[in-house]
Amino acid sequence: GADIKDVLIYAPEIIVQDDFSGNLQAFAGQVLETGKNCRFKYPTVLGLINLSLGTEGTSLKLGEGSELAGVLFAYQKQNSRKNQAQMLIDKNAIVKGQVYSSAMMELKGSIHGSLACQKFILRTPSSVYENHLLNAVIDPSQLSKHFVGINLLADFNLVHAQKEGAQAKQIVKWLN
Repeated sequence: GADIKDVLIYAPEIIVQDDFSGNLQAFAGQVLETGKNCRFKYPTVLGLINLSLGTEGTSLKLGEGSELAGVLFAYQKQNSRKNQAQMLIDKNAIVKGQVYSSAMMELKGSIHGSLACQKFILRTPSSVYENHLLNAVIDPSQLSKHFVGINLLADFNLVHAQKEGAQAKQIVKWLN
């Protein structure tokens, strides 16, 4: 398959097929889902940005066995019980970088870096639990000291919260 590099995608819905490989910045307004065993190379950004009020069914999913080096975020302007956005990092998926969610966060995989979220959700065959984790990993010590991310929140610098001596701003990548 083709190796995708430095692509920008903006669409209401974005679906990435199984076994994708490359780096990109993809921003969806409603749904952003990846298939299984995808490899999103640094510096990838996958973002769900929903500014509409009353929109139902917004979701961001990093598929089973996938790996993302960069930033994964979901922002919904207004959440309510009826229209709350959802983010899922599926089984055996790894994010090496930053994760931010103003939505419900279901973490079945691993984060090597930082996480800020509104609340956790855990779905099992028998029930749904709020603010529970099961077999999930969040380990900021695994993040490379050379990682450069983005400042998603003005009052909470997710980029350098974990690493001492990191510079405030750095160049992520030069484009030809």
